[in-house]
Amino acid sequence: MKNSEKKIQDYKKQNDVNMTQLNSFSLENIKAFDEKLITTNLDLKMLKEMDNNVPLTFKSSFDSETIQNLALSKIFYNDPLIQGMIEKLILDIKTKKELLKKSTEKNEKIISLNGEIEEKILYIKRGINLLINQKEKESVELKNEINKLEIKLLSLPEKELELARLERILQINNGYYTLLLEKQTEYDLSKAGITTYNEILRKATVPTTPISPIKTIVYLVAFFIALLLISSYSVIRYFLHDKVTSLYEIAKYSNGAIGILGMVPLIYSKIPVSQLMIDKSPKSLLTESFRTLRTNLQYISSENKESKIIGISSTISGEGKTFLALNLAGIIAYTGKKVIVLDLDMRKPKIHLGFGIKNVKGMSSLLIGKEKIENCVNHSELEGLDFITAGPLPPNPSELIVSKLFKDVINELKTMYDTIVIDNPPVGLVTDGIPVLQMADYPIYVFKSNFSRKNFIQNVDRLINENNLDKLSVVLNGVDTSRTGYGRKYSYGYHYGYGYGYGYGYGSKSSYSSYYTDDDTTNKKTIFERIFKRKKK
Repeated sequence: MKNSEKKIQDYKKQNDVNMTQLNSFSLENIKAFDEKLITTNLDLKMLKEMDNNVPLTFKSSFDSETIQNLALSKIFYNDPLIQGMIEKLILDIKTKKELLKKSTEKNEKIISLNGEIEEKILYIKRGINLLINQKEKESVELKNEINKLEIKLLSLPEKELELARLERILQINNGYYTLLLEKQTEYDLSKAGITTYNEILRKATVPTTPISPIKTIVYLVAFFIALLLISSYSVIRYFLHDKVTSLYEIAKYSNGAIGILGMVPLIYSKIPVSQLMIDKSPKSLLTESFRTLRTNLQYISSENKESKIIGISSTISGEGKTFLALNLAGIIAYTGKKVIVLDLDMRKPKIHLGFGIKNVKGMSSLLIGKEKIENCVNHSELEGLDFITAGPLPPNPSELIVSKLFKDVINELKTMYDTIVIDNPPVGLVTDGIPVLQMADYPIYVFKSNFSRKNFIQNVDRLINENNLDKLSVVLNGVDTSRTGYGRKYSYGYHYGYGYGYGYGYGSKSSYSSYYTDDDTTNKKTIFERIFKRKKK
């Protein structure tokens, strides 16, 4: 433009000409056509540039520069049809990029989107080519019109014509320069709106301690929750606990004066069935407890008789009456007396299991007159201790016990033995054992710690009051001496357990076990050491 201005100035000085004589109409027309030609050529250049930016074929991904060039193309050529297609293409490309963050190229949505992108590229390409052809035709037509007008101006003087030509070039350059300035401004504004500017002020630091959760708060909450659960559990266990745990509770819940004969400690080690244990460890706490029972028996009955009868019963099976009968008879036999154990629990006999023999003949055989006493008596390994098993299970054990033949058998046994220990059925389920308890010199009622229910104590009161069993005394079996402080804990290395639940026809069966421990080691360990010791076993 500067060169054009200088040429006009030099030409006017040299030739002393002006434009007054030129055909103003022709010049205006030529000027208008020249401006259209410049605009057309500029559009044609932009369309070709856009055609180069649009790929010939579909690509799986586009770089950011290609997307930015397509987005800025509306500044140079703002055709609504082409720009609308370009905006849809850019939107599909961005959508595909977002989907690729969550899925692969084999995703059905991405495959479908790839097809749409390929169609849009094809349409954009065709549209640009059509516009290029159209602009090329317009450029040719504008040049033809300009040539026609210039032929008309040839009739003007040569110097004026040259001046007009120079001024026309100046105007064209000026218009072109102005157009470029406008486009540059628009481009800068649009680029500033699209391109983001990021600056790192300070790098992020990783905290050394977690923001959440806070350990102190978690530990405190866990502690209070555990404390609440333990307290709730303890309160619930306290209110729901209805098992006898000590001799004190028996005396406390009894309405009458129940005689307390003593207690038998708990054994943790397993033994298969109720059996004789006092001969295996004569100095153990278990044996000492039976010696105490033997000593206390003399306070129940002081009558001088040649033979004594000890009747043992309980409320339900599983409280340890068979175990008590065997070992009490054994501890009495230690004194040199002749002792015999009778199994009158003819519904669920256990004496033969304790001594390891078959229950072929026994009390039921004697009470029906089928066998004689000498044929039914069995001898144990302990000197002075004999026993008679229950025999075959009869259909009417209650009638056999109250029969005259039973009294005859007892009278005959009194002439043969110093002490007769009778293992009766549980009187809480059947009444078979009550007549035996009435005739016994030492009626004994057995409870088991943490097994027998507290309401069983009222059954004993009623039994004493209704059947005149003033001599009835109580033995608490299975006492955990390590917890109650009764004494030392002993262990044989055996365990015995059996389920209870008689087939009397009165109710359901249950399964409990009676465990007894007997050893000579003093228990000086804490409860935690005992727990871990049991786990190791």
